[in-house]
Amino acid sequence: MSLLGIDIGSTGSKVAAYTEEGKKIASAYREYNVHVNDCYAELAPENVWNSVVDCMREVVPECGGDKIKALRL
Repeated sequence: MSLLGIDIGSTGSKVAAYTEEGKKIASAYREYNVHVNDCYAELAPENVWNSVVDCMREVVPECGGDKIKALRL
């Protein structure tokens, strides 16, 4: 079984897979645009979601067919 972690940050998202013993199997990172205005910054939710999905599509196949046992956000 594999463990999957998802980190959604202010400029990009990262997905990493680990064995139950804590050995890193694979990871992926995708940046997205941040729209900065005078008083605030905003992210387009669809860009954040698409970056997470892209990272998962890259990482999950590296788990060798193991099912994902846990997900940590």
